[in-house]
Amino acid sequence: MRKVNFFVLVLGLVISFILLVTPLLTAKSNYVVSSVPFTHFHTKAICDSTNFCEDYEVYCNNQSVLSINATGYTVQFPSEWQDMRSEEAKDKQC
Repeated sequence: MRKVNFFVLVLGLVISFILLVTPLLTAKSNYVVSSVPFTHFHTKAICDSTNFCEDYEVYCNNQSVLSINATGYTVQFPSEWQDMRSEEAKDKQC
């Protein structure tokens, strides 16, 4: 009887482990992989009229934008804050 109880306990632990680990191994990323190789990428803060800025990853192939992905980082600057970047720097993507 003890062997049966031990076997059932071990079998239950193995099945629980498999059920917990399987979703982690099969989870897919939210990032889209481009079929075109990028030549470079950088992060860029894009701000609105209320000085709320969000950071983005910009992937480029030479001077063409392949994709822009939000990093999830944001900041709210005070109303008197001035963006010191030139208009060209603010508008340039690649």
